[in-house]
Amino acid sequence: MTTQKIRISVMALAAALALQARARDADYRFQLGLSYASGVLRVQDALEAAIESAQGGWSAQDTFMWPVGLRLSPYLEFSSGLGVGASAGPPVLVIVDNWLGPDCLSWIVPLGLDVRYTFLRKREISPYVRAGFRYPVAGGDFIDSSTIGGFGAVGVEFQRQKRISFGLEAAYDSSQVKIKGGAFSRDVRPFQVTISLFALF
Repeated sequence: MTTQKIRISVMALAAALALQARARDADYRFQLGLSYASGVLRVQDALEAAIESAQGGWSAQDTFMWPVGLRLSPYLEFSSGLGVGASAGPPVLVIVDNWLGPDCLSWIVPLGLDVRYTFLRKREISPYVRAGFRYPVAGGDFIDSSTIGGFGAVGVEFQRQKRISFGLEAAYDSSQVKIKGGAFSRDVRPFQVTISLFALF
């Protein structure tokens, strides 16, 4: 299946589930949290290698990276426990000090669609699973391209019946960015493993 067909399939599924909200009881919920992305160190290493290759052996000494960022995840949950949602973040920012010219700035923001199932949705402690696809929107120096990838997560919501609750989530994301400079080229998964702490509204 091509990338375009995957995107169309996910959007069609999301639209179909959203239309069911008219016929069933549904809750609109919103997760706002902080996420740590494990792949940021690999992005940093690849960017430094790309700069070194592009500039004839120059070695980076100073790098600023921010592996923790905001994640927004609104979703629609039906009375059956099935839900559909979208996500944005966490953004990744890497700045490499370039002694031979302007500093190199690169950024990556993952956007996604997913379906989920919530267990024990009427309880105070409620585990869930979700799966879908994510695409890393990326730009800056030495970011050559992005590739859509599969996404899966397990999480648990605490004090779910209160107006504002909180939760924890661990996720895996196979989406990639290609980092290229000079003769160097490498595909990196910036969000391969992500750990999140969030508030739920």
